[in-house]
Amino acid sequence: MCFVLYIATDAPVKSVPWDEHDRKLNTQDLNEYDECVARHFHRPHLKYVGSDQGCGCGFRHVSYQNGDWPEERMIGSENYTGEVEQPNHEQLHQFLSVLLTSTEAVELYGCWDGDFQEVSAGHESILVDRILDSAFFFRERYGYIVNRSEQAASPNRSSPPSQKPTSPVRGSED
Repeated sequence: MCFVLYIATDAPVKSVPWDEHDRKLNTQDLNEYDECVARHFHRPHLKYVGSDQGCGCGFRHVSYQNGDWPEERMIGSENYTGEVEQPNHEQLHQFLSVLLTSTEAVELYGCWDGDFQEVSAGHESILVDRILDSAFFFRERYGYIVNRSEQAASPNRSSPPSQKPTSPVRGSED
């Protein structure tokens, strides 16, 4: 199983196909398996975001365990630099920065593959440059509203979507 990362935007995002011979950031449409992840988003246009590993495992992430992310406390105490995943974070930053030239914010949500309907463990607004910080790890089962600047943050989009498993938030696509 893998960590998976999803993005939601106000406008359609083009697909970036996976290339086994040129491994880098890729995006794919949702399919029947993962389309229920839409319940974690306000914005209607969703894509799966993969790393150089094809899945989201190439992005720094921490696992949700017993209501917490205990790995976060261990990161500072170990000799971990995040260097291996940094190229993926740089590609994601570049991808998001381009998107943010034409929209106020984008949403990201990461989870363990298959945990699409689990209740979100939280959310926060971040600036796009935080993605580059080697101390930044995506929290599993956690949402992010990514802005290009503090001024771009919109108060009406800062709260998480409904957490009721029976009411997906998908905009006009339903």
